[in-house]
Amino acid sequence: MRRTVITALQRWLLALDIAITTGIYHSVQKAHGEGWSWWAYIVVVAGLMLAPIILRARVETSAEKRVRTQDARHRRWMRRVDRKWRADRKRWLRDQARRTNDRQHR
Repeated sequence: MRRTVITALQRWLLALDIAITTGIYHSVQKAHGEGWSWWAYIVVVAGLMLAPIILRARVETSAEKRVRTQDARHRRWMRRVDRKWRADRKRWLRDQARRTNDRQHR
């Protein structure tokens, strides 16, 4: 499962999102009494939908990022080693079979 990582940009976007949402709310309240315009509804709903998504994401420290990239690098390396090991084993088994075959035919 991929982990969501919150970046500084996402935090700024969240702050901006909340500011815009509250700003529109107040301006609408002042201008129209209690009446809301249609775009204010859209922005507020969008803000409410985005906030939990961004807040649920976890802030990743640089140490965690380093570990994650090291893990990925290690997995890639292991895959390569495994492939080489399998190829060597297959070659060895083939040679063994060839030897026993040669012995039987002599």
